[in-house]
Amino acid sequence: MPIIKIEPLDTLFFKDGKPFSMGEDTYAEGIFPPPPSVIYGALRTAYFSEHPTEFSKANTVDDPTNDLEIKGLFLGF
Repeated sequence: MPIIKIEPLDTLFFKDGKPFSMGEDTYAEGIFPPPPSVIYGALRTAYFSEHPTEFSKANTVDDPTNDLEIKGLFLGF
């Protein structure tokens, strides 16, 4: 089972689904760690950005990311 280590280039902020609106609340509730679905989507996005010719296969039986499975999220230092 491969381990994928993600190192951000900038600050990462995960929050609830409420939108930021001008003139409303001035803070947001953070969520950490993010749900696995967020990481799953980010990994699929990264794959298809590196393999744009495969994008036509997304969400089909030939999707190259069909076997992607997240077993756990771990915080490393």
